[in-house]
Amino acid sequence: MRGLDLSGLKDPEAVAREVLWAHTLGASLAAGWADYGCIAPGARADLTLWEGKRPVGRVYRGNLEIF
Repeated sequence: MRGLDLSGLKDPEAVAREVLWAHTLGASLAAGWADYGCIAPGARADLTLWEGKRPVGRVYRGNLEIF
C-alpha cells in the first residue's frame, strides 16, 4: 500500500477491511473458487496468489500450493 493516498478517508478501518477482502475472499471469488479465501481455522485457503490476470497458487493451512 506504499504510495496510496489515504488523506481523504473518513474511515481507515473500512479501507483495511476492503484490502483484506480483496486479498482473501475477493481474490478467490475472482479465481472461481467460492469455497476458498477465508481466514479461519480449518478453512481451505487463506490467500490466493495471482500473476497478471490468472491465479497461480494459494496458501493452504500454512502450506504454499503453486500450479
